[in-house]
Amino acid sequence: MTEAKFEKFICWNIDALKEATLVDVGRIKETEIFHAIHYPLKASTRRGESIKVVEEIEVVEKFKEKIVDEAKFQPVVGKVGTGKSHLVKYVYENVKNIENWKVVYLRKNDTSLRNVIELLIQDFDGEEAKKIRE
Repeated sequence: MTEAKFEKFICWNIDALKEATLVDVGRIKETEIFHAIHYPLKASTRRGESIKVVEEIEVVEKFKEKIVDEAKFQPVVGKVGTGKSHLVKYVYENVKNIENWKVVYLRKNDTSLRNVIELLIQDFDGEEAKKIRE
């Protein structure tokens, strides 16, 4: 039996491969694709010394609570590969269409002050917004 040579062939397009094997869930723009790859995870919340394990939907429900004297800000911390970006994207997908809310998704690599401000004011017109953009 002779050994076949497999040279000068391309089995895949590298750009298509990179798109199909995304590492950063934040790059997924289509809600349907995100939900297709979504796998439920648990998160830990800490209040002082108390640590509680919660379902991701509980994190969403916490964001939906009435705002009282504080903004809805929640740091998400953890080791590499533990699902931090996935949790943030999950919360975003579940609150982005709430009436009278301005919900902005900040991809982890686009969090410079300039990018954050541009995202926050992208839907605003007028002189003040124009001044800020300059």
